[in-house]
Amino acid sequence: MTSPAEILSLVEAAATQIRQRSSIAPKVALVLGSGLNILEEGVDGDRIPYSDLPGFHVPTVSGHSGQLVLANLNAVPVMIFSGRPHLYEGTEPWRLGLLPRLAKAMGATAFLVTNAAGGIPGKGVQTGDLMRITDHINLQGRNPLIGPHDDQLGARFPDMGRAYHRKGGELLDELAATAGIGLKKGVYVGVLGPSYETPAEVRMYGQMGGHAIGMSTVGEVTVANQVGLCVAGISCISNIAGGNDGTDVLSHAEVKDAVAAAGNDIRRLIRDALPGLSQLAP
Repeated sequence: MTSPAEILSLVEAAATQIRQRSSIAPKVALVLGSGLNILEEGVDGDRIPYSDLPGFHVPTVSGHSGQLVLANLNAVPVMIFSGRPHLYEGTEPWRLGLLPRLAKAMGATAFLVTNAAGGIPGKGVQTGDLMRITDHINLQGRNPLIGPHDDQLGARFPDMGRAYHRKGGELLDELAATAGIGLKKGVYVGVLGPSYETPAEVRMYGQMGGHAIGMSTVGEVTVANQVGLCVAGISCISNIAGGNDGTDVLSHAEVKDAVAAAGNDIRRLIRDALPGLSQLAP
């Protein structure tokens, strides 16, 4: 079990490493999900491999480049986590929290998470849609806050009643409407993976109130709320969960292809949102 002191030490060591290699003081942190590393391609900034950051897990999944990019986008200083750890890779739950903890330590105030997710049939989302996450359900059976606690980590029992910042969500809705980008709204169900869900499981998740299913995000968002970041989230619906009741065969390649097809819309939406996100307050 990693102690609070060890976690805080890793975060400070990683922040020191970044400050030595970049002059960017980020206001917004962005986490890129599967296949969404296309959003940092061509960005002119300082790049630091995760392997150079103490405590960071290097992703083993294709579509996650495993590097931190610090840059100015749309006149806003940002830090881009291109790839994330997943519990199904054997990552310890507390490591999921290193991303938001480092964002907080570097001075960021907003935390925008993205992911690829399977749409639940009958919930109004289709392959290729973008969905603003309004709330989530954690069915991973893990919480990154379990274990010894120190108040320097944040609240022992953080409130999750407003896990996704209301004004941040309204900002994304308004910008999407102005740009003519279809942006659905829904609840993200976080599961452990790595196997895709059975049709029966998908039906159950829909009955629970879910709109899309994925294998990430909920742990990072929990810690982001603990440390006081303003959270917003966007899912790219990359397939129909359960393979259309078992009639389709799902694959990770399909996920990346669907995300790439939606790349221009999500890239534009995120860039347009950065100035507003940087002004959010808890």
